Amino acid sequence: MPVTLRHVRPDLGAKLRQLEADTKALHEVARTMGPVPRRHPAVRLLNRIAVWSWGYVGRPAYRAVGSAFALAIRSACSPHLAAALRYFTGSLSEGIRHPLSACAIFLALALLVLLIAPAPH
Repeated sequence: MPVTLRHVRPDLGAKLRQLEADTKALHEVARTMGPVPRRHPAVRLLNRIAVWSWGYVGRPAYRAVGSAFALAIRSACSPHLAAALRYFTGSLSEGIRHPLSACAIFLALALLVLLIAPAPH
């Protein structure tokens, strides 16, 4: 059964009318604002390179190192020591991964600036 204003309480009908009016006004404002500014193509290229490098290089290497640590811990330690080492290696890998990611981003930005900047006379 379709919802019409006669099947809705009067206070909810007034709120619905107000919502429709506000939506129409918002639509008009959005239409007059013009097109949304787009990101620079170099930024999109850097984003694609970052996603590709993490997906095809970073994640497999991260998983390989993690599985090697897990295998070494399982084969050589007691369960309590293994749990402590897992916690430590997880914290260590997080502590290393984030600064390395920041350095990679800064390196990419520095290379971009060197490519775009005009050559000295």
